[in-house]
Amino acid sequence: MGGLLEMISINDSNSFVLIHDSSHLHPEDEEDLVLDSSIEIFEDVSFFNTEPINLSEIPVFSGRIDNLINTDFPICVPLWPIMSKKMIYTLLDIEYFPHKIFPVIIADYFTDQINEDYVVVQLLSLFDGVDKEKSIFETSDQLDWYITKIEKLSLNQSKQGFYPLFRLYQHPINLMISSKAQKVLIKNKIKGINYLPVRDYSYP
Repeated sequence: MGGLLEMISINDSNSFVLIHDSSHLHPEDEEDLVLDSSIEIFEDVSFFNTEPINLSEIPVFSGRIDNLINTDFPICVPLWPIMSKKMIYTLLDIEYFPHKIFPVIIADYFTDQINEDYVVVQLLSLFDGVDKEKSIFETSDQLDWYITKIEKLSLNQSKQGFYPLFRLYQHPINLMISSKAQKVLIKNKIKGINYLPVRDYSYP
């Protein structure tokens, strides 16, 4: 993976892991959106890598469109980084960060209604900022830099500060945001997110 941000030793515990808020879901649902299973072209797509992805088709998801008004950060299968255009442009208004945006089409389960207000976001840089002295974690036997288990996580801040939206190089599974971004998202009433302080994060 490329596109790493250089870090310095200033520790910042005020960054957050983005967690989907499922409280808006119907009792019988486990997710907001499901990728059209007939589109096999997307089976091997991963948004954890920083190499720019090129999609030959616009992904089509199915879901309850009337329920999307309750979330800007929908839960989807597969677990792609989908968010509302309002959410991503709110983050970009704080500070630009390397990224690529892909449009998606959402078709309602029960009607002919279509929604095009959401996008998939690929981050084109990763933050190499785990404080190894203050964190407690285990790494892969095959890739000694890749973190597979976290008991305690602490981050070092980059020279530029945290991007509004970022992933860790050593553990790219989750989207994370800066404390400034969290305040701005709350102020702009971005919905469907629980903000977990990085210091409270563990995995799995």
